[in-house]
Amino acid sequence: MGLQTFYLGDLHPGNWHEIFVFCLQYADSFSVRLLQSDDIKNEGFKALFSLPDIAISNWWGTKDGIEIKGPLTDEVRNLLYELQEPAFYGQCPQLWDLKLFSQGREVLSIGDFTQRVIHLTDEEIDYLLAQDMDFTDWENIATTFAEGEAEVEEELDEELLREIAGIISHWLNSDKKH
Repeated sequence: MGLQTFYLGDLHPGNWHEIFVFCLQYADSFSVRLLQSDDIKNEGFKALFSLPDIAISNWWGTKDGIEIKGPLTDEVRNLLYELQEPAFYGQCPQLWDLKLFSQGREVLSIGDFTQRVIHLTDEEIDYLLAQDMDFTDWENIATTFAEGEAEVEEELDEELLREIAGIISHWLNSDKKH
């Protein structure tokens, strides 16, 4: 089972709606990061704080940031949908930083409101293709192989290896002088 990663930055709002709903329904847990000074006043976030099984902790990424984690219940799905909904109409969403997970594997990541990255297995891609999903705006940025699948190994030329070793050796020796 391969895993492919796509950047979805400038996705048409209608396509983004389809992808977000798919990921929201497919995922089983989430992580939201936000700044206490700004986003905490939002009614959707206030409702999220009060739900059972939600963990709230400091987020090391910024001085006044917090991270909210928990399972994706129907109530959480509805709140996350409402916070993302403005993006379905071409507006700025209220979710600044969100990650959706399925069985511990990150499926979707949103950073800085619109920097969207999706990680899909071959089976998930096949499912979306069968649903007539439009992939034309997706930028494939990485492909990995699952455990047990053969990777193509490339033999490096011995001369190239010696050159690389020399560069590393020179770098290590020069680093000790400082």
